[in-house]
Amino acid sequence: MNSIIQKSFENGRLVVFLGAGASFSSKTQNGEQIPLGVELSKIIMKEMGYTYSNESLSEIYQAAKTCMGQQRLIELLNKYFKNTRPSEEYKYLVSLPLTRIYSLNIDDCV
Repeated sequence: MNSIIQKSFENGRLVVFLGAGASFSSKTQNGEQIPLGVELSKIIMKEMGYTYSNESLSEIYQAAKTCMGQQRLIELLNKYFKNTRPSEEYKYLVSLPLTRIYSLNIDDCV
């Protein structure tokens, strides 16, 4: 372990920054795998009535806000990212003496 990271951890001053992969083994409220990247893109495209053709998630999200409306899009995202079941790794992470955990994720696993 990097000595700076180890010292921060030992002093209870470590801050963790998580990206999308952190939710990989967590589950939705229905016990399904949380959709990441391409899978989420496919779900949104299907909801809009289109076939996924390798568009970026950010493009699809912007189109969905217009096509579906913001409220319907939020409801769709809530289905997959609200009331999630955190993975064992997440449960362990929050048990550590961390100063803060920052996340780019829209799920509520942490």
